[in-house]
Amino acid sequence: MNFKECKSLSRNWQSNPYRESSLISRLSLKGAVDLKENYYVKKINDSYDEVLPIDEGKKFSEI
Repeated sequence: MNFKECKSLSRNWQSNPYRESSLISRLSLKGAVDLKENYYVKKINDSYDEVLPIDEGKKFSEI
């Protein structure tokens, strides 16, 4: 059996299996918080920061 005959998924599909849907639609399906102009930075120590949302109710929505 030839190796090329055994490939079930193309190389393009393996590199990006989510290419059919947009990033915004995937984020809205997961209920992710939109951090655009909705965040503050909390200093943990000299080398670490934590980015936290101001309003956790601001979610991504499909346009």
